[in-house]
Amino acid sequence: MLGPVGSKVLLVHVDRDSRILAGVLPSQLHTVVLAPVVDEHDLPVLEGLTLDAVQAILQEPGVVIARDDDRDAGHLGWQYARTRHTLNVPYDAAFFEAVDAGSRNAAERLAPALLELVPARSVIDVGGGRGVWLSVLKELGVERVLGVDGAYVDRSRLAIAPEEFIASDLEQPVPVQERFDLAISLETAEHLTKGRAESFVADLCRLAPVVFFSAAIPYQGGTHHINERLQSYWAGLFRQHGYRPADALRKRFWTDLDAGVVYSQNALIYVSEEAMASPALRAAVEATNEEMLDVVHPHVFMTHDPLSNGDQVEFVRYVRAAPFVVRRSLARWYHRQRSKG
Repeated sequence: MLGPVGSKVLLVHVDRDSRILAGVLPSQLHTVVLAPVVDEHDLPVLEGLTLDAVQAILQEPGVVIARDDDRDAGHLGWQYARTRHTLNVPYDAAFFEAVDAGSRNAAERLAPALLELVPARSVIDVGGGRGVWLSVLKELGVERVLGVDGAYVDRSRLAIAPEEFIASDLEQPVPVQERFDLAISLETAEHLTKGRAESFVADLCRLAPVVFFSAAIPYQGGTHHINERLQSYWAGLFRQHGYRPADALRKRFWTDLDAGVVYSQNALIYVSEEAMASPALRAAVEATNEEMLDVVHPHVFMTHDPLSNGDQVEFVRYVRAAPFVVRRSLARWYHRQRSKG
């Protein structure tokens, strides 16, 4: 959520050459909004503002980074978005705190139902951050867990034991040879480059005969989403390895917001021929309509901003669309300031 009405908002625009233009709105600095550059004639230039200076601002106590999945911008009167042309904000502690809260709620709802279908004794989570999903699975009786994610994960804040976590660049092959009963990868693949998609799915299939998989669809929005794809795209990649989708959980939790709407929208279980020996999994696969994998949850649709994901919208098209609402907001603010004397 953006700062309260009346708080100062630093609207940072960065062009292709890393030149910065910025509009500053009233009162005490609270929120930093990152957005594509617009016509330099329509925005005041904040003299002396450099990339280093903005990075320093982002580190100040009490400053909130408005990410592209923040929607409460109505009182400011503009649309905004992050693109690959803006500052590179890392996966920081605030990012993981927000993710962990939602992940635990979702895991506590979904994991029991998942284990009903896949009574796994060992689970690997690729891209699971601090291991919240794995911690819930352990509470439900899973004996062996392993989390794999980037070195940016704070090992002191893990929800699992340190020896149950491996730091690895997910753009590279997963450095695990062990085979598990179940692999999970939830809302991770969209953070990886397009060129990594096929080999990432191959890694998951190598690690387990059953894969619980969820990835953001186009325009879903989120931090550093660079390869959002429809559910059927991923199903096609899994199919190359003989894994078929079981759409067993989405309908069951469709109206349960505590389960997380992105999981209700995106999460499918991929089943190998080996795992089809399970009557429950075979029935779930056979009951799945593979022509109806691509769905959008109403909650996601109703909060959708078509310009919220700059990585999925051609930069020039966004720039053409953005100036009007930005100009209008800044013009109104300017005239209010002039009228105050």
